[in-house]
Amino acid sequence: MDKKCECGCGYPVFSNKYAKFCQFKRTDKKLKPIKRGVLHKVGTFTNNKIKRISDKQLKRLAKYRPIRDKFLKENPECLIDGCEGQSELHHSSGRIGNLLWDVKYFRNLCRTHHQYYEIHPEEAYKLGISVKRL
Repeated sequence: MDKKCECGCGYPVFSNKYAKFCQFKRTDKKLKPIKRGVLHKVGTFTNNKIKRISDKQLKRLAKYRPIRDKFLKENPECLIDGCEGQSELHHSSGRIGNLLWDVKYFRNLCRTHHQYYEIHPEEAYKLGISVKRL
């Protein structure tokens, strides 16, 4: 006859008094605390948290922000005729690599038009607001 777990769950016992799933309920043996942090090497943990923005990306953004601000200051209105909304920057060819700060791919669109053309890329390609990336 199979032994049943002593915690009352009804699972069969494979070793000692408790089932495999009930080891955390054990009172006869003190369990080691779980180590929290980042695993760097086998068995080596640190408590360093992953940065929200990497150092490399911070350097890229430091170069990009003045260029973006200058462009938006020179082009304060939306690119679409008849729209008077405050513009934000649209990267027509993406933001990968040096395209992040390449001004020839910048487009100034208001929030409404920016969201619309992100959802409807085919229309953006026809109007020249976005460029195919492949």
